[in-house]
Amino acid sequence: MFKQVLLDSCYCSPIGHSEAEVRQSLKSGRSGIVSLADLFPEESEPFLHTGAVIQPAADFPDASDLHPRISPRYARVLGGFCRALEQLALRAGQVDQLYLIHRQHFFSEWADPRVEFDEWEFVGRFLARSGLEVAPSEVICLHAACSSGLVALNLALRELRRQPKKRILVVGLESELNHERFVSIKKLGALSAEKDPTRSCMPFSRQRSGLVPGEVMVAVLLGSRPEEELEPGDIVLTAGVSNSDASRLTDCLESGEFLARCLTQPLSQAPHGVDFVCPHGTSTPLNDGVEGAVLDRVFGGAPTPMRVVPLKQYLGHTLNSSGLWEAVLNADFLRHNYLPPLLATDALEPFEQLTFLESCQELPLSRALKVSVGFGGINASVLIEKVT
Repeated sequence: MFKQVLLDSCYCSPIGHSEAEVRQSLKSGRSGIVSLADLFPEESEPFLHTGAVIQPAADFPDASDLHPRISPRYARVLGGFCRALEQLALRAGQVDQLYLIHRQHFFSEWADPRVEFDEWEFVGRFLARSGLEVAPSEVICLHAACSSGLVALNLALRELRRQPKKRILVVGLESELNHERFVSIKKLGALSAEKDPTRSCMPFSRQRSGLVPGEVMVAVLLGSRPEEELEPGDIVLTAGVSNSDASRLTDCLESGEFLARCLTQPLSQAPHGVDFVCPHGTSTPLNDGVEGAVLDRVFGGAPTPMRVVPLKQYLGHTLNSSGLWEAVLNADFLRHNYLPPLLATDALEPFEQLTFLESCQELPLSRALKVSVGFGGINASVLIEKVT
């Protein structure tokens, strides 16, 4: 029997560009959310307060030739990510299929109507710059709102069950922070009103006011191994559930019944339970209320409260790429046996069966459940396990 495993990953993020940098940030409680006064010095809008911004490393190459609408800062971030992805491709040796979490308006939020540009030309140039030779028929561009990352993982894992010799790459490209993104989120009533970066994202707190946008570029290489060839430390991924309650265009169904199925189905495949749950945890009033109530209900019969580890207080909300990015971090928690603290622990909602960490914990970890909730009521989950 084959098991599906996480073979490799790379990323550029607000809290670091390597595993060691990111791990140190999370262990020390350093968030990537900052004031945006320097990023938008000319803006007079009162709601451009905070965001999680990627700062390119000094040696990141410029990739402004890939797209005419990209800012100089993000051109270097893209160049650094292309270089990291090229190195991953060399280590992989083969990539048979690519899932690209790529909104068709990836960079068009900077759209200048005078500049003509074909987004699909960008995709082709991006793949070429990254050294990825994948047949066009095997490039799948996917958009499932904020659940895109886990939906893509689930599709890739199911494909690997059918064809275990394949190697599949899942890539999440999130556009940079810009005025248009803030305006659209504010119109939905989902943007944090808090100006203090340390309190603008407060998952599951009664004082939460909305989400904080974030940036990321992340890639995950998946493959299969015979169960008898698995080694200690290998990360096994088991497809969870992807469903939609189709209740409203943006809001999730308040009863949470479809989200509950995303939890109970993968938990049924984990007879020894999970050590923690990484929720969607956007810090919006509706999402955290519904998600917290569902988690509390699902783990109601557990002998001890379930550890809940929200990550958007460190990363911001990276929208389409959030599930993929947070799943990568969950794998690192399992490998290195630690869980980062919740940064704002005051005024938490009174959940009976959930516990939030006030400090970094180092403890033996084996299994995690990652959950995402997206616009349109799109829910998704994936079970992540470390071989011991």
